Amino acid sequence: TVSVLYWKNQPPGPPTQTRPSTRPDNSSKTMYRSTSNFRQQAPIQRPVVVRRAPAAAASPVPAPQLVVPVRGNASTVVVSRGPGGRTTAYRVSQTANASPHRHRARSSWQRQVLNSEPVLPRREPSMASPPMSRQSSATLEDQTRRARRPDRRNVPPFDLRAAGVRSVGGHLHRAVPPAFVNHVPPPAPECSVCAIDVPVGGVGLMCPAGLHTLCLECATNMARAACEKGERAVCGFCTASADISARVFSTSQLARAGIPSEVVTTYRTVERRAELTASGGIVARCPTARCGAIHEVERTRTEQPVLCGLCDGAPFCPRCGVQPFHYGATCTDFRNAKTQMPMLVALARGDRKRADAEWEVVNRNEKAMAKDSSTRCCPHCRAPFTRISGCNSMHCGNPGCGRGFQYPDASRYESQAPERPTAAFDNNDRGVQPMFTVCAGCGMAPIRGTRFQCMNCPDELSMCRRCFVDNHKAHGDGSHVFVAVVAPAVVADNERRERRRREKAEGGCCIVC
Repeated sequence: TVSVLYWKNQPPGPPTQTRPSTRPDNSSKTMYRSTSNFRQQAPIQRPVVVRRAPAAAASPVPAPQLVVPVRGNASTVVVSRGPGGRTTAYRVSQTANASPHRHRARSSWQRQVLNSEPVLPRREPSMASPPMSRQSSATLEDQTRRARRPDRRNVPPFDLRAAGVRSVGGHLHRAVPPAFVNHVPPPAPECSVCAIDVPVGGVGLMCPAGLHTLCLECATNMARAACEKGERAVCGFCTASADISARVFSTSQLARAGIPSEVVTTYRTVERRAELTASGGIVARCPTARCGAIHEVERTRTEQPVLCGLCDGAPFCPRCGVQPFHYGATCTDFRNAKTQMPMLVALARGDRKRADAEWEVVNRNEKAMAKDSSTRCCPHCRAPFTRISGCNSMHCGNPGCGRGFQYPDASRYESQAPERPTAAFDNNDRGVQPMFTVCAGCGMAPIRGTRFQCMNCPDELSMCRRCFVDNHKAHGDGSHVFVAVVAPAVVADNERRERRRREKAEGGCCIVC
């Protein structure tokens, strides 16, 4: 007898219109192939090797067959008994009619060789018998090919509830993670100043509150403007918070935003100065060109000179930063005396008209410099304007213009102060003789008339009119400022004492007076 095994992916039952195919060597091996559906079937890869069974093991009685239906897609188990009491089971899944592509549909076969018991649906594992150890080469190759395939049955369970899967009409919808369902990338943030999209993960600056974003160019312009004013940069769009400390940009934020290093270094100095000022003291910076050290001065010593220990410079004022320190005068008096310095020189020379002209020029230039330093003209309509804060992107507010431009493109405003008469300063009485005053130039003692006292010398250096005119530029390399003393303090004190003595003799208010 000859045992015949069908090819893989072939339907059960006897083949229709079969034809034998004998090898050229006339061996005793025969293979069969169905010819009814020849064009729709896949090409044969390798035949199953079937050997002729020995005559002793042949059974003249046909083996009984048992058909057991199994739940699923029209699956059927065909059980047949062979020689030796062994049972062969075939599981056939007829899904050809359910597939839209019938020429691609195949019936999967699974063969199980058991010892004696037939195959039943839902059989207990304890009743299963071990498979035969003797298998053909085609079966071994098929098992090896199946072992290489990924086992889709051992996939870890997927949480359908977390993925938002719902059943509609018996079908599952959205059986994918929610992160990949209709995934749309978030929009790129927009610069709050120039309205340009800042790329996600790119270079930009975000305000401390995390509500507004600035591009690199606008952030750099804001930091430079803050350094020029000597103040810390503040987000101008966060107006809801009353605490200004919550809107201030730190140095680390500017450094991470990609702002140039020189701007970050200058801003770090400004930030340090602001922190020291907030602590209750006064921050003073050494005016020496090559030093620039920052010193913290107590409020009780703001009227005293500060000597920097990191350089060999002269003492300076912690309030106005004047070096050398102005002794015996406040910052306002020293500023006024410095402004009146050309007029004092003209008065000392005895030229009244020139003194008035010098004062007029000084007054006009002072106002012009104050206005020119902060005023510029619109490049379109020439209207003057002053920038208070913000970046360099500006729009003209003049009615009829309204054009945009950059602040560096605007030309500086050239003021023209009208000529007007100024108050004249008299040379005072030349007959006044201050007591205990000696001229540092010629040694005149006492100095007759108006004396000129240096405000930057601690020993109250004084000069007469002639020495002041000749030596004021050489004294202190021309940086010292002189002030004209008309009524000496000694004479004023003597007059006050004499007046009190007379009041006491006439019956003053008290003994102390």
